[in-house]
Order: sequence, then C-alpha cells, then structure tokens
Amino acid sequence: MDFRGRHVVVTGGTGALGRAVVGALLAAGAHCHVPYRQEREREGFPTGALSLIPVPSLADEAAVVKLYGGLPSLWASIHINPSRKGRTEIQPAVGPVAIPRQKIPRLSRVR
Repeated sequence: MDFRGRHVVVTGGTGALGRAVVGALLAAGAHCHVPYRQEREREGFPTGALSLIPVPSLADEAAVVKLYGGLPSLWASIHINPSRKGRTEIQPAVGPVAIPRQKIPRLSRVR
C-alpha cells in the first residue's frame, strides 16, 4: 500500500506492537504522529517521517484536544490499547475525520 502524504496518529505506538505498526506505516510512506509519556519511550524508533509528541496522559481530555489540535489533517488514527486481561485491542479510524470523538465528546472543531 502507498500511504505517501498521509498523516496517521498511533496512540500506544511506543509499545512493542505499536512500534511494529509505526514501522509498517513509515515503510509505506505515512507520516506517523506518536504520543509518548516518558522520555525513554522515544528511544529506538526508526528514522523517517515521524513526530514524537509528549503527552502527559491520554485520559486527560485537555491533553488529547491539544494533541489533535496541533496536528495536520489526519488520514487515520490508530489506538493500540493493551488490556489488563492480556489482550491488545487495535481500534483503527480511517478517513478524513479520524478523531476519536468518544474520547473528546465536547470537541467542536475537527481538523
């Protein structure tokens, strides 16, 4: 697939599965935006069209609004969420409006 010129947010992109997803997207030409909480999470990422963005908590609505408000128009938003039961959920949202409204219920402006 050719993802050149497409911007993708990958929350959970600093974990093992997330890094694999980011690597595949970068290899396909996407520009990946990956939020992180701790400086050590920045280590070992491949080079390429990659933006590592410090975000204290994705559970904080204001932080999420700030994250998405500072991004260019998105093609996709992928949320990788390890559960407490040992499973990992991957929730893709693809298209011109790829912002998780369930996480930002009061967001009035979509980029």
